Amino acid sequence: SGFLHAQEEVLVFDNKIKLQDGVYTSLSEILENSPKYYNDQFEYTVSFWTGQSAMFYFDESGNRQNFEDTIVMIVEDGARYVNFMNHFCKLILTGAISTFYIENTYSIAPNDRYVDNRLYFWDLTTGYINRLNCITIEEIFKRDRFIYSTYSAIPDSEKKKTLYSYVLKYNSRNPVYIGDQ
Repeated sequence: SGFLHAQEEVLVFDNKIKLQDGVYTSLSEILENSPKYYNDQFEYTVSFWTGQSAMFYFDESGNRQNFEDTIVMIVEDGARYVNFMNHFCKLILTGAISTFYIENTYSIAPNDRYVDNRLYFWDLTTGYINRLNCITIEEIFKRDRFIYSTYSAIPDSEKKKTLYSYVLKYNSRNPVYIGDQ
C-alpha cells in the first residue's frame, strides 16, 4: 500500500473567496481561513448605571464565557466586516490592500445635512488601517518596485485620480494566499 500526500488547497484572498463564517481574532486565523469562534452565540451588555460594557459568548456546551479576545474581522453569510475603532465596516475590496467606507452624517440645521464618505484601507500584511490617500498608501506601494516606480512618476495632480487603480494593480501583482480548511 502507498501513502497519499495531500497538499492543503491554497486560495487567493480576494472578493471571490468563500471565507468561513465566524469571528477572526488574528491575521493568522484569516490567512488559515479558520475563525476562532465559528458557531458561537454572543451577548453584549451595557450597564445602565455605569455605562460599562461586557461581551460574552456561549460555547458549544451552552456555557456563558467572558469574551476577552480582540475581534479583527467577522464573516457572516459571506459578508466580511473589519473591526475599525470598535465599528464593523463591510469590506468593499478584499485583497492585500482591502478597502471599506465610513460614512458620517452631520446635521447643521433641521433641514441641512452633510454626508462625509471616507475610503479607508486595511493592509492585510501588517493589519494597518488608515484613510486611503496618496500619502498613507505610499509605504505599502514601496513593497512592489514596479508599482511604486510607475506611481511615483505620475504628477501629484494625477495621483489622487489614479490611486484606486493602483490599489487594484497592487492586489493583482501581490496576491495574499490563504489555506482552505
